[in-house]
Amino acid sequence: MSWVNPTSHSTTGCVMDLGAEFPERAYDDDLATFCNMGEDVQCEWCIVAFFRSAIQSDKVRFYLSLFSGGADQFIVRVRKGGVWEQVYLSDSPPINQWVECPFTEGSVDAMDVRIHRAAAAGLPIPVRLCEVDFWQLPPPAVGYQYGDGLVTIQA
Repeated sequence: MSWVNPTSHSTTGCVMDLGAEFPERAYDDDLATFCNMGEDVQCEWCIVAFFRSAIQSDKVRFYLSLFSGGADQFIVRVRKGGVWEQVYLSDSPPINQWVECPFTEGSVDAMDVRIHRAAAAGLPIPVRLCEVDFWQLPPPAVGYQYGDGLVTIQA
């Protein structure tokens, strides 16, 4: 079991896709770099999705170095078994510390981070997302019946 990085990302921004700048920095294993979210002054929502091949997981984590008062919602969701599930919601998430978001174990292949603009249009709402990670669990064991005994095989 270990923390693993996303392998790719996708952004949802409004004007010139500036809803999030440098999203690849949120999975470079460096807390000194960051994905700059919320700079696009026209967007109500800024969303960055992070992907990887499906793994067994029961939590994700994030690390912020700045959360502006111009944002009123910070949401983290995971895509488990093909369905999005919200695992974190706050109007004031902690900064400069890891935050773990637990959920019921399942096959996870994506997470997304969303911020909502509370401030008036025309003002940036800077949020610095330094890192995101998935917790990788061993794949589920598969049991087979052979004769009068059950044999468990780890996939």
